[in-house]
This record gives sequence, C-alpha cells and structure tokens, in this order.
Amino acid sequence: MHRCIFGTDKGQPCGSISFEGHADSVRAVGLFKDGLLAGYGLSGSLDQHLLLWRLSGTAGLECRAALPGACRCLRILAEDGRDARVLATANLSVVELAVSAEETSARVTVLKQVVCQVPGASLAVFLEAPLRECLEMRRWPKSFLSESSLQVAVGGVDGALALICGGSCRAMQRLTSEGDIISAVMPIARHILTVCRDGTLRMVRWSSLAGLEKLWARSGWRMYVSTIGCQGACRLISDGFDNLIRTFTLEKTVEAAMDWSDSEDDAENECAESEESSED
Repeated sequence: MHRCIFGTDKGQPCGSISFEGHADSVRAVGLFKDGLLAGYGLSGSLDQHLLLWRLSGTAGLECRAALPGACRCLRILAEDGRDARVLATANLSVVELAVSAEETSARVTVLKQVVCQVPGASLAVFLEAPLRECLEMRRWPKSFLSESSLQVAVGGVDGALALICGGSCRAMQRLTSEGDIISAVMPIARHILTVCRDGTLRMVRWSSLAGLEKLWARSGWRMYVSTIGCQGACRLISDGFDNLIRTFTLEKTVEAAMDWSDSEDDAENECAESEESSED
C-alpha cells in the first residue's frame, strides 16, 4: 500500500484524509500529541523515505527525508509540541531524526545513523534515569542515539536481534530462523522481550561481557503473533492469529529480574499467563 490514511476530528464520527506520495509500501506511521506538531503526521516506507504530512489547513506533503534503507518501523522518542525526536529503521541501520514545527511550516532533519547489521522490523527502547530526567526538564541531548543512557533493541526480518547503546551496535544475535521479530518491548533495563513470527515469546538479556543471552522462551500459539505491548515492568499483552488475546504477568520484581535464571525449566515460574478469547 503506497497510501497513508490519517484520521481527523472535523466533526465527523470517523473522518479521514488520504495521502499519496510514497513510491513503495508504507510500513510505519506516527502522530504527535499536541502543540504545533499535532497538525502533522509521519510515514515511513520501503521506498527509503520518511514523509511529513500536513493534517490541517491545506493538507498535503510538507517535506521528506531520505533514509539509507527501507523503513519498516518508526518511534517518536520525545516531543514537546514544537520539536520531536524520532527513531526509524532503515534496513541495516537505525536513524535518529529531528522534527521541528513553526507557525506555518515544519522540517525533518537526519541527526545520526547507527549501523546495526540487522534489517529492522521492530524497535524497542529503554531510557535510564539520567535521560528520563533530561526529558522531564526538556533538556534534550544533541543526539539520543549517542547517549549511554538509551538502549535501543532492533528486531530483524531475518530473526536477528541487535542492541544499540552509546552510539554504536553493542551486540547482535540470531534468535530464530523461523521468521522475523515482529514486535519487541524493553520492560526493564538491558532486558528485551521479543515476539517472533513463529509464535515464540523470548526474554533476552544484554550485558557488556556476555552480549545477548536468552533467559527463557515460551510458545503455545496455534498461529503466529503480530504484536506485544507492555504496561510498566511486569504487565504484558499480546495478540495472535489464533484469535486469542493473551495477558502475561512477569512475577519477579524488577530488581530480581536482573538475575533471572538462564534455565528453560524456570520459564513456567517466571511468566504467569491468563487467556481471554477475542471474538473477531
């Protein structure tokens, strides 16, 4: 699909605006919360471009930014109404972009590119305390990707996982050969929970010495899972093409989770699951 469709609130129960401007399939979109940026939307495509669209007034294309590769995922990392920072996958790289809005215009600028050697399909981030405090005080670094307080996990279409920290790729490992890592979250620092196309939930821990190590794996879906979400450090939810919504509770505390066992036998004790049927 080469078209972006953004919902509107122009007094209709369900209004929309359709944009055409990409030369290949659109794989990622993003909206801003408030301020001047609330009048714009982002889209990323396999055509190696990120486009910024005007959603109000004279709707249409505002500007575009060239990426070093196909974009399958983007994430708005920080925003304050006028400025925002965005992470986007670009084939074997992750790119940080700055979006800035004025009264009558907006622009997108590429700030930094980090090569991770993983064809990115999903992104997960964890901001440690120093960077969270900077966000609260609205003191942003020149580049978030350069900060050691930011950890970025990149899940690949080839089943590989990479970890970016301090402006470089610190580790990379193939988790599966059965499909892409289609969703990932970081519930706590250095811990990445991934869902792969084969329907397997995996918890992976990163350390500077051991790299990426698998703590446990969990399966059981009749068909593959398309996404997973996280609330806090311990509450998770996933969907599946078996028409089930599953919720999980990681039973151990955040502090104890840093010392989770590597044993497969412990998986049942570390992740309690409840299921709810979803009528589709």
